[in-house]
Amino acid sequence: MIFIKALILGIVQGITEFLPVSSSGHLAVFRQLLGFQADNSLSFDIWLHAGSLLAVVLTFRKEIGKSLTAGGRMLRDTGVNTASFLKSAGTHSGPYRKILTGNYRYMNAMLLIACVPTAILGILLRGVAAAAAKTLLIPGMGMFITAVVLIVVDKVENKTAVPREVSPVKALIIGTAQGIAVIPGISRLGMTLTTSLLCGMNRRSALRFSCFLSIPAIIGSLICESLMTGGTAGLTGEMILAGLIGMTAAAVTGYAVIRRMLQLIGRIRLSHFAVYSFVMGMIAMAGHFLQ
Repeated sequence: MIFIKALILGIVQGITEFLPVSSSGHLAVFRQLLGFQADNSLSFDIWLHAGSLLAVVLTFRKEIGKSLTAGGRMLRDTGVNTASFLKSAGTHSGPYRKILTGNYRYMNAMLLIACVPTAILGILLRGVAAAAAKTLLIPGMGMFITAVVLIVVDKVENKTAVPREVSPVKALIIGTAQGIAVIPGISRLGMTLTTSLLCGMNRRSALRFSCFLSIPAIIGSLICESLMTGGTAGLTGEMILAGLIGMTAAAVTGYAVIRRMLQLIGRIRLSHFAVYSFVMGMIAMAGHFLQ
């Protein structure tokens, strides 16, 4: 039975992680419905997040490869510039190598900037989020918040926007929105997507930037959860198999959802997701008060 529950939760994670409807809120609801308890040394969420990460990497593998190459060259040029500066005791006036040349280097810099507020808020709100995940009340309220945000942005966004570079200030704003989404029920994709749209990006560019920004967020979450749960000590064969089933289901469904969202994002209405989030929020809150 645990394997069927792991499969269901993996599918739920894969679908909802890449839709603006909150995967954390859905997992809270489905855990209650399934009676699923992950009382082991390695949180089941780690497997699910690993599956989501795999889905993003598979979808954008070419772009990620170019981004990593650009990142390596950024580090090289930064090292050369630093060595040149130190060698001249601070008197060297150049020429220094340019760091932010090309789209991928610039995107790497903006992603790094966006990660700062995400990391800070993630650390500050970690305890609150962990406590909130144990009840359906907070996830339900978070889904209401997500619904309101989606409706507002659907009304005010510039649907003829052209792709624009993400400025450092806008990157900080988007990263802050992602950090707030650590609270269960508040959709990470919903917050980053809508904030990107309000910052002047078109929908496809906003979705791609949101997906790229999810990579360091998911990796950070994996590291934090591994440290908090004590690593892999004490895992049984059954736990490992259930985790692998959940991870595989999350990766496969997540990959399919991202590809489909990239095709539909330009013409789909965010208010449709808002209605769904509102209904799920009501279900979550009803479940809390009926327990």
